[in-house]
Amino acid sequence: MKEVCYEKLEEWIRNTIDSKPGKSFDVFQEMQQLSLRIICKAAFEYDMSDEEATAYVIENDTYLYEVACKQRMHVWRKWCKSILPSVRRAYQASENTASFARRVLASYREKVKSGVESSEDTLIKLLENSGAFETEAEKIAEIT
Repeated sequence: MKEVCYEKLEEWIRNTIDSKPGKSFDVFQEMQQLSLRIICKAAFEYDMSDEEATAYVIENDTYLYEVACKQRMHVWRKWCKSILPSVRRAYQASENTASFARRVLASYREKVKSGVESSEDTLIKLLENSGAFETEAEKIAEIT
């Protein structure tokens, strides 16, 4: 994992600091996306693009805000998906993050088929080979 951290950090420095000297940036957003890329590469053997990292953060924040904040205070909101656009949007965001997880799992399975999976015990390898998950949905939930 240390090698992945160095690789992704060097890539981030090259693409963010070196390529735009003197430009300001949102440190929280950049570190959040950098962390996602590192986790995806080290744990799931998946190279997350800038677009995927940005989309994942937005979609995850949208869903979590609805569930953790709004629905916690107003329990009835979870039954209003058909009438409240923000609830509908939150559940669409949840589906979008699940779709990303499906791409990660499919990418790993493709690597296994072609014989280029990592020799290390990565999280995705343990998840895929574990008998603990009865359904595909359970694996997807663990990835998201």
